Amino acid sequence: MTFTIIYSFNKHGNEAAFWSREIASASTTRCRFIPFNHGPYLPPASYGRAQLLDNIYHGRNPALLRMYDDVRRLAAREQASAIVSARPERSSNGPWRDSVPRCDVP
Repeated sequence: MTFTIIYSFNKHGNEAAFWSREIASASTTRCRFIPFNHGPYLPPASYGRAQLLDNIYHGRNPALLRMYDDVRRLAAREQASAIVSARPERSSNGPWRDSVPRCDVP
């Protein structure tokens, strides 16, 4: 059985393309990682706290609702087992630090 995991991240431009390639290349025979860039939908400063994101949701923000629709369609199309949203930090060892997606499923 292969687990399909949507890995959501927030990047723009060349960095977004790089992250998409890196996430997809972390796939194994047991886990398939599907990149989803939520960066283009809303500026991160607009939802720096959970309450701010909740306010945006309850305000029925069209960009947020479009993102939810897009990720919902992606999850259905790819038959995703899980969705992970991460905010990895840069380090001297590369862009992932300790957040490299990996699958340790027996």
